[in-house]
Amino acid sequence: MVFFLLKNELGRFRVGFTVSRKFGCAVQRNRIRRRLREAIRSALPLLATFPIDVVVLPRDGVQTADFGDLQSDIGRLVRHLRERSL
Repeated sequence: MVFFLLKNELGRFRVGFTVSRKFGCAVQRNRIRRRLREAIRSALPLLATFPIDVVVLPRDGVQTADFGDLQSDIGRLVRHLRERSL
């Protein structure tokens, strides 16, 4: 996954997802969004302290990736944010 980050003035964490048509029909794209949303939700207590906007751009293989792999990518985002202290 690719994460685009931008500080915001709201003082809270926001996330958005962009899943292109190359991932399939609307049903398949919505399933990807639901899985990504749940992976973010599991890490939300860690992410809520950062006042940033995040746009998540999935890459090929996200359809078949294990949920644990999605969570590890989100964990990579958390580690990055802690190191950069955004």
